[in-house]
Amino acid sequence: MDTYSPLEKAVDEDGSTVDSDFTPPPSVTESDMVETTQLQPRPDPDTPPVQGNTYIVKSATTDEVIALVGGEIRLQRPEEVGAFEWLCIGAEGGYIGFKNIISGKLLGRDRSWRLACYADGHNMWEWFHPRHRSGQGYVLFMIDFWEKRPVAVVEYGGRRCPAMIKCGDGNELVWQFIKVQDPMLQGK
Repeated sequence: MDTYSPLEKAVDEDGSTVDSDFTPPPSVTESDMVETTQLQPRPDPDTPPVQGNTYIVKSATTDEVIALVGGEIRLQRPEEVGAFEWLCIGAEGGYIGFKNIISGKLLGRDRSWRLACYADGHNMWEWFHPRHRSGQGYVLFMIDFWEKRPVAVVEYGGRRCPAMIKCGDGNELVWQFIKVQDPMLQGK
């Protein structure tokens, strides 16, 4: 079966083309789409984020992703609206950063330890240190003065949101990194 890129032009029954990000060509049937969806590969939990690649950062336990929605960082289902693609930026000593592809801002934390995305430049609180958990993914640690603290989920204002927590809480999340393929480069 031929592969379909959503950026290709669809052809109407009368032979005219229609630019559409949502309409597959007539040769793709509903059963093809269901089959493709069911065969989506799971991310390899042992694959670390690499500088220069773009990722969706997903909780290994809830399948929710870190998304920027209305200026706030949220955990949500990947099918919901939000900016959830993050460019990995490397640093020395095993630290990495994440820049949101849509806003161009860096993922970090605010004074309440909740994850935030409003910085233009890296400070100590915009760096993450991924610690591998074999077969599961990575726990993301952040710097709090001289200590590394894990990222977990906390309740804030009736909503679950990712935040840095004190070590030893046992509630840190394990994250997986789904590499995003640039549709403009596929097939080249």
